Parts: sequence; structure tokens; C-alpha cells
Amino acid sequence: MFRAVRRDDLMAAVDAAIGGGARVILLAGPAGIGKSFVLETLAAAVERRGDRVDRVWGTAALSDVPGGALAHLVAPSADIATMLAGLVRNVAPILCVDDLDQCDPLSVAMLERLAREPGRLTLATMRSENGLPPDRIRDFVDRSAARIVVVGPLVARQVSELVTGVLDDEVHGDLVDEVWRRTGGNPLYATQLLLSARETGAIARRGGLWVVDGPLGAPASLRAALLARLDGLGPAACDAAEFLAAMGETRLDRVESSGRAVGSRELLQAGVATIHGERIALAHPLFAEAVTSRTDPLRRRELLREHFAAERSSKFPDQVRLALLAIQIDEDVPAGALVRAARLAMAGADTRTALVLALAALQTARGDIRIEALGFAADAQMQLGRGAEARDLLEQALGRTAPGPRALLLTALLHVVLTWGCHDPSASAEMLAAQVKRYPRWTPVVGELFAVLESDRLVYEGRPASALAVLEGGSAGGHGTDLIGRIAAATRFAPHLEARMATARAQALIQLGRAEEALAALDVDVFTARAELLDEQVPSWRADVENARAHALRDLDPERARVVGEGAYRTADDLGLVQAKAWAAFMQSGAALFAGRLDDAAEWARRARALAESGGMPACRRLADAYLDIATGSRGLIEPRADGGAEPAPAATGFLWHQTLIGDAWRARASGRLARAARIMAEAHAAAAGDGALMSVAFIAHERVRMGERGVSSVLAELPGAGPLLVARRLLARGVDENDAGLLHRAADAFERLGMPLFAAEALAVAAGEQSGRARAAAQHRASLLAEAAGSPATPLLARASARPVLTPREQDIAERAIVRTSSEIASELYLSVRTVDTHLGRVYTKLGISSRRDLAEALGVSD
Repeated sequence: MFRAVRRDDLMAAVDAAIGGGARVILLAGPAGIGKSFVLETLAAAVERRGDRVDRVWGTAALSDVPGGALAHLVAPSADIATMLAGLVRNVAPILCVDDLDQCDPLSVAMLERLAREPGRLTLATMRSENGLPPDRIRDFVDRSAARIVVVGPLVARQVSELVTGVLDDEVHGDLVDEVWRRTGGNPLYATQLLLSARETGAIARRGGLWVVDGPLGAPASLRAALLARLDGLGPAACDAAEFLAAMGETRLDRVESSGRAVGSRELLQAGVATIHGERIALAHPLFAEAVTSRTDPLRRRELLREHFAAERSSKFPDQVRLALLAIQIDEDVPAGALVRAARLAMAGADTRTALVLALAALQTARGDIRIEALGFAADAQMQLGRGAEARDLLEQALGRTAPGPRALLLTALLHVVLTWGCHDPSASAEMLAAQVKRYPRWTPVVGELFAVLESDRLVYEGRPASALAVLEGGSAGGHGTDLIGRIAAATRFAPHLEARMATARAQALIQLGRAEEALAALDVDVFTARAELLDEQVPSWRADVENARAHALRDLDPERARVVGEGAYRTADDLGLVQAKAWAAFMQSGAALFAGRLDDAAEWARRARALAESGGMPACRRLADAYLDIATGSRGLIEPRADGGAEPAPAATGFLWHQTLIGDAWRARASGRLARAARIMAEAHAAAAGDGALMSVAFIAHERVRMGERGVSSVLAELPGAGPLLVARRLLARGVDENDAGLLHRAADAFERLGMPLFAAEALAVAAGEQSGRARAAAQHRASLLAEAAGSPATPLLARASARPVLTPREQDIAERAIVRTSSEIASELYLSVRTVDTHLGRVYTKLGISSRRDLAEALGVSD
């Protein structure tokens, strides 16, 4: 039996097969999918467990040499029984065989016999396009009851990691998307494509990123190899390949009705095509590209028209496919049909196709249909990191639209694009001022709308108090979503403006330190009762809302924030949304930072920085740099900047801009400029307090304490609220200012309950400095254990406490024996007096901060 599993689940699948009694496990997949790499990874993991592993490699050149595959493990002999005995006696309990299907028949037979031995496990790879074994090893698979695990292609996230690894630097999101689209996640093809692109100059390094700089053509050698497989088949197969390449994949009944069943069967048998459910496609996107590269334009249009006619005559035509085909062959399609197809594409998480269809609809759309198409196109462009295109599209449309409900909707959309897509709130302010003049006779609806948009702009600029004051001071009643709903109801436009405004309100509450209220604001009707409609018309909303939830949860429960942020990242990744993905990576960095996982925080910050650079997101990039500097600076390290130096943060602008200064301060401190670091933090504190960004005030105050600064407790005491993190921070700051070990222990307890072991360890490290004797040792020991959970980073506060108390060899020996033995038994074993043993134990208790034998096992970190 066989089943396809994700790369991340392969080890679990192998473990499950072993647990189920399997003695032979085959990793199956097409050429280049990475089976050998996976096999070596599994072998290395087994070796790390302490098990011995031997390796065998099958090669086509030796496939006719009897015993050739095993010659390095057992001496060749005319007596097969002698060879088999030597194999059973000498080979490791675990055997890894690469390309089993290329091994010679004698070696395969001996491996089959070896698999019958108790306690033996064979992990092997075989080339297969459909998970079924080739004929030459089919009997071996059947007789050995082998479990087959199909190795699937890399997922998008893994392609991103592979591209970064091959190029050894950060990469632009468009390059990752292009490699993913062109190679379908095949590691070998992706690597060859990248190396060729680098050699030909199709990719270039700019601003610290590898970017696409020309056509990313498949290497000629790879294209020739792919076409050689096709050319070995007959003309019917070549005709079928051209038919499949025209649209990527086709229904099986469509192939039959076109008269290409015979040719398609040849493609399947040769591994050039594959079947997925009721659809057939060429086995790899590069196959389609290679076939298309030698198909003349007239032939291609002929094939596309054939596909279009078949789809249009279908009983249940695929509207998205039909619309795309119509665009390619210049068929007239009503704008409404194109918009409906765009809506379906968005519902199917195909943002790029939805954008193509929406832009096509704009060629002929009028009235409400045009507004809807503009909304689709602008949102997709913004989320794909093409904010300037979305701005130009909406500015032109707004200039041609008379004042009224449609113009108001376009105004709101343009504001969102300018502020969050182009990161230019001042341009939004100018646009709003100009639009206000178009409505000399104000109505309450118009006034409320502009108030809501102004508040959203203030949220982005990092001025949450002003933003909330604008909302709650007007007749919008502090929400604005009902208002926008009324405007949207005047047209057929989707309610995603409501979602945008509700999210912005939540972000204002988060910045004001009101995380619980923010979470409640994200559970309003627009996200519950209208979720299905939002999924259909603007699928990016889920990632945006989950990012906001992760942001709110960071101060309450960093582990939940991590889980929610991970979901947002996956959603954005699946949809190819650069902006939402960048923010999700940033939120993941923050969750890791608060949980004390500094290495994870740094890695997510680097990812967020690269994505932000791809999407033209200066605010997100500065924040990612800041969190990277906090994570590395906390350990006295300085992360090199891709642009060669720190970019000064603009004054009072940009989302969460006050927090960017924390990174600058840690960077200064890591370089030894302590006075500068203190000055930056004081300025950041004053700016955040002046803008009412109370969450940032508390964050900044905590980081000041973490840097070793005193006198911060009074600032934290003045902040409103009594959330668990704020309480812990107050206890820490008071304990530091008052040299009170009791307060510091309470702070450590509070941080530990919140899932923040690093902050708890730092509180205990300071507490140890205020104590002596066993109390000091106990605080040091607990700080050490908590710090270990966070990777034992050398932060300034942790440096105040020594590492885990060092026992002398004699003390260590006696302590370990004392877990299960009495003092008299130890004295007899070591030829010591009982009094000497007890004296050593007393020193151990003091160093470890414990009082009896029953605490030894836990304190020493061993099992009793």
C-alpha cells in the first residue's frame, strides 16, 4: 500500500510504519523530487538516535553485475549462500538503499532475504511516477510486504527555504513565486533553474535581495532532457502533449472526446503525464513549458479554441477556466461574467487569476460591476505587493466618478491602498482633503466616513489615542462599520471595507494596551455572519484578521499568538499574499521574542524583512529590523544590515514606529554605546507616551529594565490597566528599583505563568543578586533552568547570575549516588566516612539551593 505525505510528516510516517511492523519502507516519487535527500535525512536522524546504519546505492551501469550493489558490504563469491551469510552477519540493523529499482537482480534477491531477518529495517528509494513499483522490483515489494510512502513535491514555504539556501541570501518574494510556479516544488528542477538564472543574469542581487531581472527560462539542457523523453514516443503522444500543455490540465472525458486517449495513455506509461482524480496533466510544469516552447502561435490558438469550445459546451462549465480561455483567444465575454469568474477564483484562493479576470472586466464594465472589479483588482494588487499599480488604478477611476456612493467607496479603497499598500499616509491625507471639497453639502454619512478614514490613517501613523478619539468623538459611535455598510449597500460592493475598518479599530485598541477589547472587536458580525461572503470576495481578510489576533495575543499568551500567527502565515502563503505574509512573519517574530526564543525571533524577523522588501513595505521592514536587533542585541550581538547601515526612522510615522527605536537602542548597546542606548530609549518612551501608544510604552519600559536601567517602576505604575503582563513588568521594575528579592520572585512566577521563561529567568537572576546562601543558589538554579528553556541566551540581566552551580567531581559523584543510596552505602562504596559523605552532600544542597535527598534528582536533571 502507499500514501503521499507532506515532507514535514515523513519521519512520523516512517516511525508509524516501523511501529506497525514494517521491515521494508520504500520512498517513491518521480525523478528530482528529492528522494535521496529525504533518505539521507532519515538515515542521519536514525544515526543521531545511536543506531548503526549502512548504505547501498543502485546505479544503472551496475544493474547487470550480479551482487554489484552490495559489493562494498559483502565480498563477492561464486557461492551465493556464503555471500548471504556474510551480509546477514555484517550489515547494520538498518540499511538505506538509494535507487532500489537500479540494483542488480542478485542484490535485490539478497535484500529480500535480509528483510526476513528479525530486527532488520530497510529504507529504500525507488523512481515512480504514480507510487507503484517498477516491474523489476514488483515481486520484491509484494513478497517483503513493503510499505510505500510517496514523497511529494516541496510546499511553497519549503521552496522559499530552498531558494534562499541555493542563493545563500535573502530573496524577493516574486522570485520565490516564480520558482514555485515554474518547478511545481521539484527540488532538482528548482535548483537547476536558479543556478542557470544566476549564470545568465536572469536574477540579480539588489538592496540585499535576489530579484528577477529577466526571463527565467528553463536551462536548455533541462528542456532538452524533458523533450527527449517525449520524442521517444509516437506522434499521437506528441499531439496529446501539446493538447495538455495548452491548459495545464484537462478532464479525462475531455481527452477521450478529443480522440487523444491513445496518445495520453502513452504519456502516462512513460511518466510524462499524471492523473489526479478525474483530471490529467503533464507530470511537471516544465514539461508544459518545454512543449509550448516548440509549438507555433497558430497551433497554440487552435488548441486553445478547441479547449474553449469543449468547456462552453459542457453541461457544467468551469466559469474561471472558460473566462481565462476567452481572454486568450479574444472572445467577447460580458464584464459581469468576468467579475463572477474573478469572484470564484478568489474563493478558490487563486488571487493572481482573480486579478487577471478583474482587470479584463474593467475594459468594458460600467456602474456597480465596475466598482466591484476595481475592488477586486486593487485589493489583489495591494496584497501582492503592487501598491503603486493599485493606487494608479483607483486614482484614475475616482477622477472619472461623480460624487456619490460609488465615489465614496472608491475614496475609502484609495485611502486603504495609499496608507497600507503604499505606506504613504500623508498622500492619503491630501487625497481625503481634496475629496471633502467635492461634497460641499455634507451629510452625516459623508462626515462619518471621512472620520473613520482619518482614524485609520492615525492608526497607521502610530497615534492610537488620536485615532480612537476621532472615532468615538463623532456620530460614527466609535465603530464606523455600520456606516460603511450603509454606503456599501448603496452599491453591490462587498463588505470588505467593514472588515478593514474593524481590523484598524482593533489595532488601535492593541496599541492602547487594551488587548482584550481588541480581541472582542475582531469577533464582530462582519467576521462571523459574513465570513463566507468575505471569503468569496476578499480572501486576504482571514490573514489580516489573524495577524491582528496574533498581535493582541502576544501580550496575553505568546504560545497562542504563535499558533494564530502561524495560521495567518500559512493562509497568506497559500494565497501568495506578500503583504499579509510579511506581517504574519513579523507577528511570529514578536511572539517568539516574548516567549524568549531569541533565535526563532531573529529567524522570523529576517523572513519578515525579506518579504517586506519584496512588497515595498518600509514600516514592516523597519519593524523587522528592530525585532532582529532586539533578539540579537539582547545577547550582545549586532546583525549586519543588508543596506550597509541603519535607516533612520522617520519622526512620528509608520505603524508601531515607536518600537523601531527599541532595536536602535539594543544595537547601540551591543556596540558599547550605553549612553546612546539610554538616550534612544528615553526618547522612544516620551514619543510613545505622547501619542498614547501605551502598549509600546510598556514594551519600551520593560526593555529598559532588561538593559539594566533603574527608575522605570514609576512609569509603569502610571499606566492604566492590570493585565497579567503589565503586572509582571511592574513587579520586575519595582523589584529592581527597591532591591526586593520577594518582588522579583513574584515577577518570575508571573512571567512563567504567561509562558515567558526568559523574562522569568532574568527576574530570578536579579533576585539572586539580592540574596545569599541557599536562597541565592536556589534562585540561580531556577534561573538557569528557565533560561535553558529559552536557549540560555547571555542577556544583560542573566549575566548577573552565574551559570548553574558547578559541583566538584567528588560532589557530583556523591550527589548522583545519593539519589538512590544512603550515606552509609555511599561511604562503603567510596571508602569514605559517613561524616565526609554528609559534609559533601551539605555543600551540594547549598550550591543547588535544595534541602534534602528527595530534591536531588530534579536539581541534577536526572531521572531517579
